[in-house]
Amino acid sequence: MQARGLQLCALIALSLVLGSGVSAEADSKSFKKAWSAASKSSGDARRDARLAALNEIGAEDDAKLAKLLPALSIDSTLDYRVRDAAEDALAKLRGPAVEAYFSEALGAGGKRPREKRAERRVAICHVLGRRAASDAAVRGLLLAALADSEDSVALAALRGVRELKDKAVVGALVALLERAEGRLASDARSALKRITGQSFASSAEWKSFWEAKGASWSPDAVKTSDQEPPQERRLTTRTRLEPPKGGTTIYGTVTSSKVLFVVDVSGSMQVRAQDTTDRIRTRLDYVRRSLAGVIEGQIDEGDEFNVLSFSTEAKLFGKKKKLLKGNAANKKKAAAWVKRLQPEDGTNVYLALERAFQIPGIDTIYFLSDGSPSEGTTIVTDEILGHVRRWNSGRGVRIHTIGFLVGDGSKLGIVQDKGMAKGFLEALAKNNDGSARFFE
Repeated sequence: MQARGLQLCALIALSLVLGSGVSAEADSKSFKKAWSAASKSSGDARRDARLAALNEIGAEDDAKLAKLLPALSIDSTLDYRVRDAAEDALAKLRGPAVEAYFSEALGAGGKRPREKRAERRVAICHVLGRRAASDAAVRGLLLAALADSEDSVALAALRGVRELKDKAVVGALVALLERAEGRLASDARSALKRITGQSFASSAEWKSFWEAKGASWSPDAVKTSDQEPPQERRLTTRTRLEPPKGGTTIYGTVTSSKVLFVVDVSGSMQVRAQDTTDRIRTRLDYVRRSLAGVIEGQIDEGDEFNVLSFSTEAKLFGKKKKLLKGNAANKKKAAAWVKRLQPEDGTNVYLALERAFQIPGIDTIYFLSDGSPSEGTTIVTDEILGHVRRWNSGRGVRIHTIGFLVGDGSKLGIVQDKGMAKGFLEALAKNNDGSARFFE
């Protein structure tokens, strides 16, 4: 009763601010008053009042709101639903003043970005990406943001244009490849293949192609069958278990140069499974060999990486929360560490992901697990997904998930809900621009 009373009081206070004498759409002044009124309550009442304030915002041409809302959309102290509402409100803003602020904030025209925090520029790019297909001016802002000195911003801008069959987009991506490395270069090549139907390994080849074909190129000449499928259609693959081959069987090709491998070592990883050659190993045997192979065979000298194992607790290779240089010594030590991993206790997914996002500089996570959360701060998968959205706000870290579900745990008294595990891992990947792969 007390909580309901607080909620009612907050909504009454909000209605007094937004009710009589105020338009249905809230400008920055009325919004700040409503937000202040909401802050006087607590708990669910505060959240609901803040949501109501944000939902009042319409198609305003208000540069002050355009500056304020990106900060709210990445504020880790706010409920994820409030942050989502702030991003939705930002997407509604329209008009010359708003567009001018976005242009200045992103540093269009070769100027230094007025918005100093990269996380806020990322948030702006995410919102502009919603309008890029129908708004040429917005596309221009995103193409300008591809030149941002922060890869996270360039990646967010690229995400907004990667499906657009537009000559200006192709030209900008070809130019981007001349300076891009790691995930940014990989994403640019994938987008170019998706748009043009062409596939080249180097920036020089793409430049040569565009110099020869750019003037006459038209998206109408590209056959649909030649194009790479859109991202959402490539989300999930299911693969039969094959023997580890240099680490590629489970992890595929790693394209990021700033990557964290998160691997489940819970008790269920001792379940035994048979591969396509009839060899029987434990789940963890396969994972150890494949991950060691990835580290030794796919991490290059200029890359950065680390490995985080988790069961009831989470353990990071190395003593410091940071990425390690991909030199021979670090790779040798990390591979040896991986080969010594042993199955332990429960599956604390919340802790593993929380620790992962405490490591600065990562742009890609490979998250491998064989089950659903069983312990930790929360085992409710929707809540974990909400926390990941909070931790990833303004960062744009991609999460690829691997469901390693081979074998039958019933012989060891291990009961698993594989359907629940698949659903969670698919959602985790989809929400964070990644792919989900399953071995079963």
